[in-house]
Amino acid sequence: MMRKRFSDQAYLFCLNSFKEARHNLISDSLGSSSDLYKALYSPKKSLRNAELERYELLVIKRQWESAVLQSKKISDNERASVRSLFVNIYRDYVAKIQGTSLDLYFIEDHLKAIESLLEMNRKWDDRLKLLQVDFLKNEKILDDMISKEESKIK
Repeated sequence: MMRKRFSDQAYLFCLNSFKEARHNLISDSLGSSSDLYKALYSPKKSLRNAELERYELLVIKRQWESAVLQSKKISDNERASVRSLFVNIYRDYVAKIQGTSLDLYFIEDHLKAIESLLEMNRKWDDRLKLLQVDFLKNEKILDDMISKEESKIK
């Protein structure tokens, strides 16, 4: 009889991890995630793509962190087998979403870069709104001055 490479507990751990991730995705899509909403309904296409990529990275990060927490509940004897199997499966999963398995190591940096770009865009939008308000104020002042001068002429 052949010896199993991984224990049943390792397979169950991976199955439960991906089941939980799927449940979270469904929950997010049913309206519990503002990150997903921003990603799907951002008015600008370039922002929509960045928000969607940010959401994907957050999902990957959330699943990894959850798996790390869950693995701490497993006995030391099983933990090595569970982690080994999970890392292999998870690496393939990330590669399908993000392109290569090397991306697994850069998720955090990539996420920070996207969030930085999105924050910069929000600041620019805020500045633009302030400039628009200033423009409207100055336009009103100018209209009032013109009206005042016109009334002096009449």
